[in-house]
Formats: sequence, C-alpha cells, structure tokens
Amino acid sequence: MLRQPIVCILGHVDHGKTSLLDSIRQTRVAAREVGHITQHIGASEIPLDAIQSFCKAVLEKMPLKFTIPGLLFIDTPGHDALAK
Repeated sequence: MLRQPIVCILGHVDHGKTSLLDSIRQTRVAAREVGHITQHIGASEIPLDAIQSFCKAVLEKMPLKFTIPGLLFIDTPGHDALAK
C-alpha cells in the first residue's frame, strides 16, 4: 500500500503556515487561535482530489500522473514562547 508523503510546515511566528493550510483545507483554524497564532501541533490529511482541485490551474499546464493518495501536512507552532 502506497502511503501519502508527510509534509511538515515550519517557519517563524506569524508567517502564514496555518493560513496556507486553511486555504487548502477550506477551514478557519487560524481565525480561532489566540492572536491567530497556532498554539499546538496539528495534522491534516489532504486527499489527492482536493490537491488537484486546489492546484487545477497549474496542473492543467503540466501533464502529470499521480500515484499518491494525497499528502499529510504537519502544522507546527511558530510562537517563540513554545520553542523554550
């Protein structure tokens, strides 16, 4: 069984890591966080059809065949207080 690759979203505080995933997932996780800053580690499994829909304009220009079932995104907090 082929499993989805794991993508870890890393970056400094307030750089849009969770907002990027919110756009892909069509959610509003960042809006519910204190100061819009993620306070915990989260995981999201994004199926291939959702990725293909989100990236449709780019994929129409590239004849690619996918064999993965999707991607597993790990969203990490970027808050300096959580690094200590």
